[in-house]
Amino acid sequence: MSRPVLTRRRALQFACAIQASLGRPAASRLPSGVALRAAAGSSAALSAAPFSGAQAAEPPARPVPAWPEPVRRRSFRTSDGLRLSFLDTGPSTNLDSSQDGSQGVKPTTPPTLVFIPGWLMPAEVFMHQVSELAHDHRVVVLDPRSQGQSALHVSTQAERLARDRARDIHELITHLALNDLVLIGWSLGVLECLDCIRLHGVRRLRALVLIDNSVGEGPAPAARASRRPKTPAEFDAYIDGFVKAMIRHPEDEPIAQAVRQSALRLRRTPARAFEILGKPWPRETYRDAVYEVRQPVWYAITPRYREQGERLTEYHSAIRVTLYADATHAIFVDQPARFNADLRAFLESAS
Repeated sequence: MSRPVLTRRRALQFACAIQASLGRPAASRLPSGVALRAAAGSSAALSAAPFSGAQAAEPPARPVPAWPEPVRRRSFRTSDGLRLSFLDTGPSTNLDSSQDGSQGVKPTTPPTLVFIPGWLMPAEVFMHQVSELAHDHRVVVLDPRSQGQSALHVSTQAERLARDRARDIHELITHLALNDLVLIGWSLGVLECLDCIRLHGVRRLRALVLIDNSVGEGPAPAARASRRPKTPAEFDAYIDGFVKAMIRHPEDEPIAQAVRQSALRLRRTPARAFEILGKPWPRETYRDAVYEVRQPVWYAITPRYREQGERLTEYHSAIRVTLYADATHAIFVDQPARFNADLRAFLESAS
């Protein structure tokens, strides 16, 4: 049976639905051995075969059916007392504990998709994915601490902060009593998902998706030339450029506005904002964490991480790597139809 593909118009309608679920007027836009099919201008998969130049067409847009449950803004309190917010599309369709696949029984219901956004990003950055996937999956998107509508919390102790943010993911999963899930991290969320898995384990993880960040394999990518802002005005300009580089389609302005609003919560303390990026462990820690995952892994990347993708496929038999040759860092916002189709294909292969 064919799957519906999200249109940008439908996504914008869904943005208004999110606002309605939060009790805000829609006009106030979001407040506070694997094949690599390479293609210029398209998504691509890594294989023993060389990269080709074949063009992959954008899937035709079709309407998405009405959602069986409204998206809800929910929250929970962490073990250290912070209130964290998350989006949730509705009741779980997970298997019960007697059917979780641990005794060789293959899961038959769709897993819950748990999205972890990147540095300073709110849950709304995954609007295109929530909108399309909600009709047949439970979708949960966390606002990490100090992001979106979650409580502000920063620490000058890098290891403590890194451990806190990894524990938050574990406690979200525990709070929702998820029996079967796919963990999906983007950018900084890649490292935080891997920290969660290696520090806490995810017993009923069906698959892992890592979107566009280094995973410590091979040489580190060249550092981007950039001066860190020191004043609120400099931080405002920095965030504006950061957002414009990732979100370039006018139709996605509601997402861009949500991102700016989330990031600018820390504008008065730019140094604290950048401390969130710090990880106290060697980068090889994340390479080893990926290799220890026994479930299927999808690594969706832009050309900056191409070499790491090639190396991963040499050493990890359960990994799929997809290269988006002309996408921005926010692949899933920039090319949502392609990304969603690739994600669905991966989920089906992991079931």
